[in-house]
Amino acid sequence: MLVETYSLALDFFLVVLVELVRVEGRSILANASMIVSSIADLIWSPILVFGVGPFPALGIAGAALGTTIGRGIGVSVLLIYFGLGKSIYEFRLSSFLPNLKTMTEIYSIGISQTMHAAGGSVIQILASRAAASFGVIPLAVLGVLMKMNSIVNAFCLGIGRGMLPLVAYNFAAQKKERVGEVVVKAGLTSVMWGALWWVVATLFSTQVMSVFSTDPDFLAGGPPALLMYALGFFLVGLQHNLGSFFQGIGRAVPSLVVASSRDIIFLIPCLLIMPSILGLTGLWAAYPVADALSVVLSLTWTGIAFRSLKIPFRLRSTSPAL
Repeated sequence: MLVETYSLALDFFLVVLVELVRVEGRSILANASMIVSSIADLIWSPILVFGVGPFPALGIAGAALGTTIGRGIGVSVLLIYFGLGKSIYEFRLSSFLPNLKTMTEIYSIGISQTMHAAGGSVIQILASRAAASFGVIPLAVLGVLMKMNSIVNAFCLGIGRGMLPLVAYNFAAQKKERVGEVVVKAGLTSVMWGALWWVVATLFSTQVMSVFSTDPDFLAGGPPALLMYALGFFLVGLQHNLGSFFQGIGRAVPSLVVASSRDIIFLIPCLLIMPSILGLTGLWAAYPVADALSVVLSLTWTGIAFRSLKIPFRLRSTSPAL
C-alpha cells in the first residue's frame, strides 16, 4: 500500500512535468518521457512480480514497485531536461509556495477535465446497472462497446490535447485567424476519424463482436447494439476539441459546461429514463442521443464565442504560425 502511495505521487508529478514541457512546445520530449516511463514499467513489473535473477518475487507489491520505478524514470528524464537549463522556465524556491490566486486560476480551468473524468465513472456505474437488469449478455455487449469507444475516444482526446497549446499561443498573440483554423481542422479530423470507425462498425459489426465471443446470444444482440452505439462516433471528438478551445482561451465556465455536457448533463438523464421507456434499445440509443445533444450545445456556445471574439471559421488562415 505504501509503494502504491508513492507511485501515485510520482504519477501526479510526472503528469505536471509532461504538461509543462508540452506547453512550451516540446511535445516530442513530453511523449518520449511517457513512453520511456511505460516501457520501464513493462520491463520491471513482471521482473518484480515473478522474480528474475537476483530480484525476489514480490507478487502484487512487485507490480506496484515496477510502476513506481517506471514513473520515477520518466520524472528523472524531465528533471534532467530542466536541470540542463534548456527550458523556458526558471524555478525559484518561492515558486513552490502555495498561492491562492494561482491555484484558483489553475483549478477553474482544469475543473472541466476533472468533471469529465468523474462523469465517466458515474456513467459506467449507471450503464452497467441498466445493462445487468436485462441480463448477462447485454452487460457483456456493453463492455465491448465501451472498449470500442475508448479506441475512438483516445485519438480524439489526443487531438484535443494537441490543439490546446496551439489555441492558447495564438489567442494570446491575437492571431485569431489561426485560432479559427486550429479549431476547424481539429474538428474535421475528429469527425473523419469517427466516420472511419462508424464505417468499420457498420460493415463489420458481426466480425467485430465475434472477436470477443462466439456465443450465439451474444452475436445476436451485439451487432444491432454496435450499429446504434456507433452513430455517436461522428461526434465523439468535437466535444473534446471544443472543450480544449475554451480551455485555451481561458474561459472556465464554458469549458466546464462543454466538457461535462455529454456525460453529466445529457447522458445520465438518458440512462435513467430511456431504458425504462424503450427497454434495451433505449440503453443503446442513450449514447448517440446524448452525443448529439451535447454537440448541439457545444457548437452553439462556440459559435457565440467566435462571434463575440471575432474569431473567423476558416480552414486556412493568412496569419503565420507561432
